[in-house]
Amino acid sequence: MNLYIETLNRTKPRQLFYRIYYSLRSTGLGLIIYKPYILFNKKKLLNRVEFDYDFLLKFFNYYQVEIPIDTLRNYKNSDVIKDNKLTFLNSSCDFNAHVWDYKDKSILWNYQLNYMAWLGDLLYQDVITNQKKNQGYIVKILKKWTIYKAKVSCRAYPTSLRLFIWVQFIAYYKIEDNSIIESLIEQYIDLKSSIEYELDGNHVLENYMALYLVSSFLKIESDINYYSQKLLTEISCQFDINGLHYERSFAYHFSIVERLIVLCEISTGELNTRLRIILSQSFGILRQVSNNEGLPLFHDASHDMYREMSHLESLLKTYASVSKVDLLVESKYLVIDHKNIKFIMDVGRATPSYQPAHYHCSMTSYIVNINDNPLIIDTGVYGYYEDERRRLHSRKTSSHNILGLRNEEQSNIWSVFRLGKSALIKSSEVTRSQSCNIITIKYLAFPSLGWVECKRVVILSLNFFGIIVADLAGKYQNDMVSHVVIDPSFQVTEKNRSFFISDKEQKYQVTSPDYIEVTNHEVYKKMGNILQTSKIIFSNTQKNKLNNSCVSYSIFDEKYDFSFNISENKIIVSNGLVVNLV
Repeated sequence: MNLYIETLNRTKPRQLFYRIYYSLRSTGLGLIIYKPYILFNKKKLLNRVEFDYDFLLKFFNYYQVEIPIDTLRNYKNSDVIKDNKLTFLNSSCDFNAHVWDYKDKSILWNYQLNYMAWLGDLLYQDVITNQKKNQGYIVKILKKWTIYKAKVSCRAYPTSLRLFIWVQFIAYYKIEDNSIIESLIEQYIDLKSSIEYELDGNHVLENYMALYLVSSFLKIESDINYYSQKLLTEISCQFDINGLHYERSFAYHFSIVERLIVLCEISTGELNTRLRIILSQSFGILRQVSNNEGLPLFHDASHDMYREMSHLESLLKTYASVSKVDLLVESKYLVIDHKNIKFIMDVGRATPSYQPAHYHCSMTSYIVNINDNPLIIDTGVYGYYEDERRRLHSRKTSSHNILGLRNEEQSNIWSVFRLGKSALIKSSEVTRSQSCNIITIKYLAFPSLGWVECKRVVILSLNFFGIIVADLAGKYQNDMVSHVVIDPSFQVTEKNRSFFISDKEQKYQVTSPDYIEVTNHEVYKKMGNILQTSKIIFSNTQKNKLNNSCVSYSIFDEKYDFSFNISENKIIVSNGLVVNLV
């Protein structure tokens, strides 16, 4: 009950009101009133609507010029429909255009089906090759959907993403089929009265983006102006000064960017100016945080949430500017990129406070890329409703490269999308010596333990890959563990209590004054796809009869020495550097 109250305390009054309102509207009496409203407005709009079939020409021309067909073939959905089989979340079934809610599949699987992004790839193949060979198949599927759509098909979020694809279908192929046009208008009217205020966050943004696009296509000036202003308001709220979406998942951000590009190519005035700034910043963020595999897996993220990296770069390069964003300002990601070693640390709180559903217990977690390849990684996300145990595994403290205490959670995560009290950063500082960067973070965490004052000190070598991490947790100095998740491309081995991380080319040594244990760990680079890897756990617990005031470790290229010892609350590094712990 306490967790439920903590979660309610985070929500806006508007969210609570609309949850009740939409629940009442879905009852029998509510539907009796609501359905005639939809029919009346559909007929009214059909009698006066115009279609601007050319308004997306600029986007199609842009897409045709910027995207090579080979890039599209590598896109995430290229194998979604193959030999008449659909594959989402690592789960397949025969495609049947009469079925839009597979009962043996999860909600997210059926959402993916109804987004129709997989069908959109056939459109983009035609756009790039300047052909219309897929038109007949696409029109057939749209007509089937209008007849056999399911209840899940008509929810606001899948409707929003699907409308983006439908408008592109109709505009490119100049579709005039009455059943498809009527269905588009019905979806538009239904979405107008079903905006997801009860969820808020990226859902409301997606709703407004779809409504602006459709109203532009239908040339409804009053709606164009209205949703343009609504979009500007949401964009000002949801994107920080770096242009990063405030839910702080890089994967979600670049999923949204795909649709922002379409809007940028059709919008005008202040909205167009703001979108161009975000897309310019997004190109900088993409270059700044990505590696050869894709984007960092902080919070709810997987590599199949967004377009393939070269595709994204091709789309965004036109908007690129010379300015570089500082993700530590507002976005609260510390990025240090030096001599082919990239270190990224999450030093942000749960945002937005009223919709932290995609948040993980990952404050002070970090990743490391070397030569653009991952070495230390985040766990990623398996899914949402497919497997609640794996959903919790994705979000929990022990799945991130952070301090753990007594098997408690850094923040009060619970259920699939719930968060109660959450950890808070008190201060952060980055200093630089002649040989190292020194990061010091103070934060409050573990509300279930009555809030614990924690501190993390990270020392990064400037001359080679070497990292030292020390964690302190107030009075819990004998109850600490620290976790490090290693990329599956590496093996962790032990020889005479010496530990090494290695692949075919590189070898890194692991040292610690504390107890070291290597365990198996699941990571999810793509939704529904399980990879087994190694997690290193450093323990300073009463069980192991150790009595240091912190838990600490170092990982470094074996060709160098970046070992350390702790004495009198000081970290003494092998290169002579001394860093105070308190």
